[in-house]
Amino acid sequence: MSEEKIVFPEDVIVEVNPNPTYIAKRPGESKVVAISTTEEGARKEASTHQHCEKCGAATHKYFIYCQKCTDEKRLAEAKEWDGEFPVFIDDEFFYDEDNFVDHIYDNELEVDKIELYSACPNMASRVHSGRVSELFEGIQADDHDLPSEITDAIKEFCEKLEAIKDPISWSADKRLRMTPEQIAKYQKMIQPEGENHE
Repeated sequence: MSEEKIVFPEDVIVEVNPNPTYIAKRPGESKVVAISTTEEGARKEASTHQHCEKCGAATHKYFIYCQKCTDEKRLAEAKEWDGEFPVFIDDEFFYDEDNFVDHIYDNELEVDKIELYSACPNMASRVHSGRVSELFEGIQADDHDLPSEITDAIKEFCEKLEAIKDPISWSADKRLRMTPEQIAKYQKMIQPEGENHE
């Protein structure tokens, strides 16, 4: 598979018609790929990439930043990790530090490059009466409400779910950033001195 050709706006060949309209072609091609009422519009439409606003590297024409600068920006904006568990590394869930460290060690991850996320609890209370009622849509008559025995049972069921305080699962939520001290701590913990990890 051939690599995608990179064409910046300044590389586009633009011809001006009397109208005036601007006809744009890509270098080495005879096919017209864009027509616009402005030269800037023709160049942008005919290009495949533009320069990253931060570092100048090639990025898709609809993106402001390249992938590297996007990742750096997200990390800079990430909330500082308080060191508490549970957390996620990518989509892997860790309830305690031992499993967290074992995962880093076993997968030979670079601590300073880990994508760390906070963990958001999924509570049983998210199931509300409207969702439970939807279970009856296929068998319920269109012009009749559910019998009171069923609506009362649904209400009681949902109240019991509300009372459950432990999450039934967790989801990765917001990006977190390790402090230099945390990075140093976990780098030290995965050192194979004494071969503590098996």
